[in-house]
Amino acid sequence: MTQAKNTRNGRNAARKGNEREAWDRMGLRRVRDDVRRDLECAVQSYGEVQQYFLRHPCKRLQQRLIPLADAEGNVIVVSVMWASMRSRSDAAGLKRVEDEYGTGDVIPVGTQLLEFGGIRFTAQHYDSDQKGSMLVIAEAEPVRGNPSDELLDGAASVAVLFPRP
Repeated sequence: MTQAKNTRNGRNAARKGNEREAWDRMGLRRVRDDVRRDLECAVQSYGEVQQYFLRHPCKRLQQRLIPLADAEGNVIVVSVMWASMRSRSDAAGLKRVEDEYGTGDVIPVGTQLLEFGGIRFTAQHYDSDQKGSMLVIAEAEPVRGNPSDELLDGAASVAVLFPRP
């Protein structure tokens, strides 16, 4: 089965809220998990994204780091962030800023706790999804081995569909 088909199947499972099945369909297993709740949006961001949060404060920010491994021993980590804004239009504005490469980001926290310190999220493997007044952002990065770009992109596109923890 191709990675594109695995990703499609994973996205279908993620839409139903079945995280374990989504990762299984992509040939990945969760290694550990870390959830952070009630973070400060402007403090946890930089660049134009931070400036946007200063002008349009968020109501709530939650983050989750999901380390995953495949059968070949590759390890990746996916960062998922749920930013609840005050309105649908504020979320749409944040999406416009976040989706433009190089404008800043919400800083993923917890990589040291998962013993993956030093990981820099580059937004090369990125997806976002607006759900009303909430923006979901997912990024994936390699930790160990040589995972394909297609796998990393697929992991971000699946993770962005998971419900807020």
